[in-house]
Amino acid sequence: MTILDIAPVRIGDHRMIGPGTVISTVGHPLTAVGRRAHLGLGAPVTLRVAGGRLPPVAFGSG
Repeated sequence: MTILDIAPVRIGDHRMIGPGTVISTVGHPLTAVGRRAHLGLGAPVTLRVAGGRLPPVAFGSG
């Protein structure tokens, strides 16, 4: 498992993460101007505990 983080990563109790998983809070601008400005983007990642068969996964804000 690899976690690339410049923002918080929260993993709930009893979560299973498979081999080779990448969790990344890091991004980069999609425009050439933004990339030339060396801007980095980050958003928190949360893997929450939930009932049911498929647990909810929250990416970014909201």
